[in-house]
Amino acid sequence: MQLWVVELEGNVVGGQLAFALNQRITLWHGTATREGLARRALIVLDVEIIRDAVARGFRYFDYNTRAGIEGVMRYKRNFATTDHVIARCRYRNPLWQSLSSLTCHLPLQLRNRAMFVRQPERS
Repeated sequence: MQLWVVELEGNVVGGQLAFALNQRITLWHGTATREGLARRALIVLDVEIIRDAVARGFRYFDYNTRAGIEGVMRYKRNFATTDHVIARCRYRNPLWQSLSSLTCHLPLQLRNRAMFVRQPERS
């Protein structure tokens, strides 16, 4: 796992979290400040991550899912990407499920103060 950050004038204005496995670099999540977005800092950062991946011998650069967001899809197409269908799997920790189900039975006042938050189900 790698954390990449981009700085402007000594201030961090954005970053990307990437996973490296086998021959693939996969971007997991990125964010930027308003200034970073206005100055296109993440575009520069993505290019640098790709350059580093090539220099290190990786064969694939995976922008990860697009969540059906048209603007995200357009951005990724600017890098001459191709879509690939992948198999998905999900691991559910039995302990987490047990703890999560307990919060449903707590009074509302205690549920709001619980040390853990029930995660929404994703498909």
